[in-house]
Amino acid sequence: MSTSQDESGLLTITLDRPRRRNALSPAGVRDLCAALDETDDRDEVRAVVLTGAGSAFSVGADLSGGGGTFGSRGGSGGARDWPASGGRASPRD
Repeated sequence: MSTSQDESGLLTITLDRPRRRNALSPAGVRDLCAALDETDDRDEVRAVVLTGAGSAFSVGADLSGGGGTFGSRGGSGGARDWPASGGRASPRD
């Protein structure tokens, strides 16, 4: 994953796994959340563009590790527990 920002305040986050059609692994989700959290703290960022390298934006979850790759750690039936407010994109731990 890479980020770049221009002088007008446009930040571009690029998913950079074109061979895997930008499938999101658990580490990729953590990286994306970290990038969005960092962006939230930067007042000079006025807009964010999320894009993918290669021919696909993203095929979704990378399940090459098996169906339990994104398994639940307690919570509601396999779904992640996300904060209800606060402007952050990070899952609750």
